[in-house]
Amino acid sequence: MKAKINANYKLLTKLFVLAFHFSLFTFHFLLFTFNCFSQGISINTTGNEADNSAILDVNSTTQGQLVPRMTTAQRDNIAVSCSCTPAEGLQIFNTTTKCFEAYIFGLWQSTYCGCNGVPATPGTITGSATVCASQSGEIYSILPVSGAGSYTWTVPTGANITAGQGTSSATVNFGTTSGNISVTATNNCGTSAVKNLGITVNPNLSASLAITPTPSGTICSGTSVTYTATPTNGGSSPTYQWKVNGSNVGTNSNTFTSTTFANNDAVTCIMTSNADCVTGSPATSNTSIVNVSSLLCNLVSYWKFDESSGDASDATGNGNTLTNNTTTPFASAKINNGANFGTTNTSKYFSKTDNLGFTTNSSLVCSVSAWVYFNTPFGNNDATSILTLASTNNLILIFNVRGASGGATGADLEVYALGTSGGKVCNYNQAFSTGTWYHLVWVLNGASYALYINGSSVSTGSTSYPSTTTTTATTKLGYGTIGVSLSGLLDEVGIWSKALTSTEVTSLYNSGAGLQHPF
Repeated sequence: MKAKINANYKLLTKLFVLAFHFSLFTFHFLLFTFNCFSQGISINTTGNEADNSAILDVNSTTQGQLVPRMTTAQRDNIAVSCSCTPAEGLQIFNTTTKCFEAYIFGLWQSTYCGCNGVPATPGTITGSATVCASQSGEIYSILPVSGAGSYTWTVPTGANITAGQGTSSATVNFGTTSGNISVTATNNCGTSAVKNLGITVNPNLSASLAITPTPSGTICSGTSVTYTATPTNGGSSPTYQWKVNGSNVGTNSNTFTSTTFANNDAVTCIMTSNADCVTGSPATSNTSIVNVSSLLCNLVSYWKFDESSGDASDATGNGNTLTNNTTTPFASAKINNGANFGTTNTSKYFSKTDNLGFTTNSSLVCSVSAWVYFNTPFGNNDATSILTLASTNNLILIFNVRGASGGATGADLEVYALGTSGGKVCNYNQAFSTGTWYHLVWVLNGASYALYINGSSVSTGSTSYPSTTTTTATTKLGYGTIGVSLSGLLDEVGIWSKALTSTEVTSLYNSGAGLQHPF
């Protein structure tokens, strides 16, 4: 019986507690009025209906309303958590930036930010202080400023910000003007002092390369030629790649030397510049065509007679300048000017007191080429000298044209090579005319010889040669050593210490137009 009474007591106690709590809940809600109508919901202590324009109308003079509060990281995780795009107009309070934010146009935007004073001046701007004209995509940034809601970047004239305005990092495309990149931090309390980074905009430089050979012009085969590269805007340490006929031959030097060039070889060089703001790198040089002529090989002297007065210079650079004796004049000749000995020459000639390295012996190798124009008919057996190497008593060689004996028509082209004894090496009868240019070539190769007139071989053979060696001689052109002096014009005279080939003689004749040094 006692146990039953205790059980009933416990049940009554529970019912009393439930009734008490329900009474308290009912009393609490009596303090508020909830009005639900079709136009909206109102929450207040006055019993007023919701404003017709509001779906939710909360009114209190003693309490505020809290929106969701979260950090920037938590905000960004909303999309991850829901696997969705945040709803347009979704609102939060960002506890990191102390800003009310709403998701608008696909990104979180601050609607209002609190502040605790004007932001501090931004710190150092990182990014390149030296750029090239029209350089693009340069990024500049600062560390975030505490309490700042946004940032304002400014750039030099002609530059523009392509991304990041309003943030702590901006992307810039430059123009051609130097100046400052500047940034300020802003919040609702104001704007910070400006932070500047001086920017130097360097002009764009065009890279180019020129190459030049030394020696320049036509060369003899086997001649050592050095090419020098001259760069423009190559920087402090440019690199080079030389090419011959398109193939690599030398690298990383501004010079290239070779002794194996062939005729018409094409030499180029490619330069890679390390200069700032350079365009056109790697740069390819001009193409230099190598001209190789065997006529330059073993060429002792060559006299163009292109002067207007005075002595006749040696075009080879060997220094064998001829002295102009008795003021031989110059006149228009085969190629440009030539030596004009007149119509009755008795004293005019050119000379040099030197044997030009030739001596009389059985192994003498020598070639002489000259363009000759005769003004006066040849007398009976008169020997008109073109070139002689001779001393008072001894002759090394004489190149003559002699009038026919007994007044016969024509003349002999003859060559003497004499020591203390000896005589004529060869001769050829030719009907030379006045008023006509003739190309005359004599070739002596030890015991054999060849004579050429106007590019054609007219006489070849063998000859004996004095064994006596003669070394002392004076070189004379136009002087009558064993006959009369030349009356006419002389032009383009060359002398070689080798035997010219028929091909080389043909080149010198050049179909009658002549070929002047350097060939």
